Amino acid sequence: MESFHNIKINTRCDVTLSQGNMPKIEIVNDEAMRGWLDYEIKNGELILFTKPEHYGFLLMHDHYPKVNITINVLNGIEVLDSAFVSSAGVLQLPKLGLIVKSGHVKLDINTALLDLTILKRANVKLNGVSIISNVLIHGLGFYDGENLDVSEGNICLNKDAKALISISDLFELRMYGRSRLEFTGCPKITLINMDDGCSISNKMTESISNGSI
Repeated sequence: MESFHNIKINTRCDVTLSQGNMPKIEIVNDEAMRGWLDYEIKNGELILFTKPEHYGFLLMHDHYPKVNITINVLNGIEVLDSAFVSSAGVLQLPKLGLIVKSGHVKLDINTALLDLTILKRANVKLNGVSIISNVLIHGLGFYDGENLDVSEGNICLNKDAKALISISDLFELRMYGRSRLEFTGCPKITLINMDDGCSISNKMTESISNGSI
């Protein structure tokens, strides 16, 4: 099939990612559900979608079509609907941009650079290694990066966002609204902003709120 290096998910589905030499996509569906999930590749981007006349069936049956995707190189993933995305094994990626507007994402990754944006009520859990990690969370987004070993990064939490991270060297931090951060490690922290309603804690120390580090 035609190669791709980005994935955009515009519908409800259950996606499993694995890494191999050749890109491949397999839609696992009953015959009665044929057409409930489609895909196309445009400009190096694999797009998963459901035609409007079929989307109501997904909602009525609370159905998430199963999709198995084999990637070779992957630069970015966008999850824009209520989807489940997971990985079978560790994905070896030079860099990864991840935007999650809705749904649940759980990946094992090994990457030099991670750019992560979480919106609304999306839930993301990442395991593995990322040398540099840039994290932006809005709304009620939740990020569990406690098992992702990070050397340094930038973190920005807004409204009621919550994050768990593991970081060893240094990070720059911005916190707004009533956001919460829990971290492990002994990094050097540069605190740019922390609103009164925010809280930050280290498992080895006491919580800090309404103040500076």
